[in-house]
Amino acid sequence: MNSKRQRRERRCVLARLWHGAKGCESHRRVGELRISWTQLAACGFFRECPFQETESSVAELCALIPATARLSRGARCLLPQVLAWLGNHGRLPLGVAGVFSDKDMRPVKLALTQKRRERCYDAVVAVRLLALSRFLLCEKLQEVVERWIWRSGSVARKAVALQLLEGEGKEALGLRDLQLGLMARKSLADGLEALPRKRLRLVAEAQQLLQDENHKVRECVLYALGTSGPTAASPCAEAMVLCLEDDCADVRGQAARSLCLLASEAASDEHFNPTKIAKAVAPLMSHHHGQCVVDRAAEGLARLGDVSAPLVTEYLVDGEALERQAAVEVLRKLGEPGIHQAASLMSHSNPGVRRAALRIFQGSNCDVLTVLPGIDKDIGALMDDPDFRVRGVAALALCHLGPEATMPFASTLLSRFNMNPKAAELRDLLAALASLGRSASWASEAVRDCLWAEQWSVRRAAAETYGEIAGTFEAQRDEVTVTREAAVRLSKLLKDTEDVCRIVPLN
Repeated sequence: MNSKRQRRERRCVLARLWHGAKGCESHRRVGELRISWTQLAACGFFRECPFQETESSVAELCALIPATARLSRGARCLLPQVLAWLGNHGRLPLGVAGVFSDKDMRPVKLALTQKRRERCYDAVVAVRLLALSRFLLCEKLQEVVERWIWRSGSVARKAVALQLLEGEGKEALGLRDLQLGLMARKSLADGLEALPRKRLRLVAEAQQLLQDENHKVRECVLYALGTSGPTAASPCAEAMVLCLEDDCADVRGQAARSLCLLASEAASDEHFNPTKIAKAVAPLMSHHHGQCVVDRAAEGLARLGDVSAPLVTEYLVDGEALERQAAVEVLRKLGEPGIHQAASLMSHSNPGVRRAALRIFQGSNCDVLTVLPGIDKDIGALMDDPDFRVRGVAALALCHLGPEATMPFASTLLSRFNMNPKAAELRDLLAALASLGRSASWASEAVRDCLWAEQWSVRRAAAETYGEIAGTFEAQRDEVTVTREAAVRLSKLLKDTEDVCRIVPLN
């Protein structure tokens, strides 16, 4: 009877305690371990208990933690093992590859560290241990968990990032509660960057990382925000706009890219209004920010459609070479709005602007003749432009429109070969004819004469163009004979003094 009463009384006591004390009851070997208070004090430990010069069992220490402590059931279950580890009686339940010798974590095979199930389990344990370290003020425990995070691979980092994003509801611990070291923050940011969109619905929890002292952390969080979508990222919109003025060029570029991506997807979200975002990102097109920032700003503005066309055109007209090149790329990707902007600049007084406008026609991804019927005549007229660089690009743009648009200006094209053109213009003319392929057979003699030009760059361009024309000649003109003659002429370039010219016939 006495034994039954004792067991009943014990159950009543345990029912009022939290799950960690019950864990000690079920794991008597761990619960009976003796730990000195001096050991605990050396670990930056223990918030809830007074320091004494005596020893206590793990079970007694666990019973001192109140049931109202802000710890999840899973974190409480780990406390006996953590206390045993602090007393040098075991290791933490975190698996680390055997190639790393670590006395604080259990070694596992390298193959297991690459399995998603194993890494996800360890990630849950790591977050619970972080919650314990925060509650107990145990610096040693947090240091070991951080070491595990940055030693882990991409799968584990993604799992930890996901657990921390959703940790507020699961483990009573979120990203905003953490104070991690630099390496752990960088690893966590890498994990956030690699998460898919459906896992980033709570990415706003990482907003404080946008003010992190490390630029790599800020850049990775911005990438994750751009991937998450307008709804998830809207609480961070103002902080993202502030990152456009960041000291680091990579952060500014990523902020521009992410903001434009979100604005292009936002339907009615005022936080990512396309017009406002375009005006905020457009100043990053300035050459003072460097090539990386200009390229990313251009990539972002190209996603915003019509609203970015007038902003980008300003850089095409008044900008430096880098700005003008980026503006051309944006207007090309915009399609019809970019074509209309280019057409309005073809008669500009600056030859650089005229050349840039023609570059837009040359690489546009829409049907130019459908959008602007008759534009081929305006482009053909620029083949008589006073500036030789404009004439060369006009030939490229005209041939890009196709053989039917080029044929009315075939005589003009051929006449340019007989006017002692400069090497740059000749290369453009040859590249334009090469883009036509066998449709440019009417220019084969002019191209053949360029095989013996003085400049090696012209000889190389002529060899490539001649191969494109003669190698694809129409069958009814005795293709075998024409191709054989072309091969004989090109084989003479094997004795050319320049290596780059000798390589072309071999191709």
